[in-house]
Amino acid sequence: QGCVWKAAPALAMGNGMVFKPSEETPLTALAFANVLIEAGLPPGVFNVVLGEGDVGAALCSHRDVHKVSFTGSAATGRKVAETAGLNLKKVSLEMGGKSPLIVFEDAELENAVSAAMIGNWYSCGEVCSNGTRVFVHKRVKERFLESVLARTSSLRIGDPLDMGTHIGPLVSAAHRDKVVGFVRRAVSDGAEVVSCDSHTEYLRLQRMESESKGHLAGGFFVQPTIIMGASDNMEIAKEEVHESSAELE
Repeated sequence: QGCVWKAAPALAMGNGMVFKPSEETPLTALAFANVLIEAGLPPGVFNVVLGEGDVGAALCSHRDVHKVSFTGSAATGRKVAETAGLNLKKVSLEMGGKSPLIVFEDAELENAVSAAMIGNWYSCGEVCSNGTRVFVHKRVKERFLESVLARTSSLRIGDPLDMGTHIGPLVSAAHRDKVVGFVRRAVSDGAEVVSCDSHTEYLRLQRMESESKGHLAGGFFVQPTIIMGASDNMEIAKEEVHESSAELE
């Protein structure tokens, strides 16, 4: 997504572009580059470089790069702005957020449920614009929750290359553990996980790889998670989780 969003306007205005994807997700950017070449874009107009933070830092400081667009954490964004600022480059930063959804009393309820599910479960929740805080009018909140729970329970977790799968694994073991940590701390702070029978059941399901068989063994699976009772000052309500989780309020 980010690759296409950034490339389309840059190329449309006649710019050459160098794209550095996350070191954990290199293949889609390379595939996109091949698609552009097959479509007739001259080689060298859209370029992909792979690597870790030092590669990004080199791009930010290179004098032939006139504009830097970054999507990621606030901490890294500050470094990008500082490095690019040494040569007065133009900089665009997208550094996280907790995009809310607001469901009013007169909303078409099933449409609102669909929007909340797409806004949180899409791409395993690893999207920077997820609508992770869902504010629902108190008069329809119970019906909304019932529908979300019923529809979420029917989702199939499994191999992302299987067309019957709805939810695939997270990108890495480290990210899965980070996600589970967010939920653990939310429950410790007083929030409630309502997408499973209990918090213990939730944590058991987060280790699905230990129960998986065959080609799914070792996958970093996390089931869609619905959290209630999160106050504004809780970490889960302020920080991006990047997982298929939603705080219903």
